[in-house]
Amino acid sequence: MPARRVAVAGASYANDDAVVVDFASAPDEISGADVVVVRASDGDKWGELVRDRAPNAVVIVIGDSPHAMCEATLFPRARIIGVADQSEVGPVVDAIVYDRENGVFADPRNAFAGQAIC
Repeated sequence: MPARRVAVAGASYANDDAVVVDFASAPDEISGADVVVVRASDGDKWGELVRDRAPNAVVIVIGDSPHAMCEATLFPRARIIGVADQSEVGPVVDAIVYDRENGVFADPRNAFAGQAIC
């Protein structure tokens, strides 16, 4: 399996099996990303770039609501996942990268897991 490309801005994620790039300082690095991780407060800032440069990505939005990212990208709701905080990013990205469900989407403690609130 080729290495997955994970693009982050305002968040952190590490995985030896994935190419992880920080597109906050180099927006061109988002091109072709499989997964994009952004903060809810930056949805308006990055939405258009994500839509144009990573049109097939799954987007993980950290924080209150992924609504701004939903509106900016016009992606299908199923491709935008909201998580409550940074600590939940790793398991969700891993579930996407490795194409598995490991319970992260069913955890009742996660207010936004598995939901796209658009």
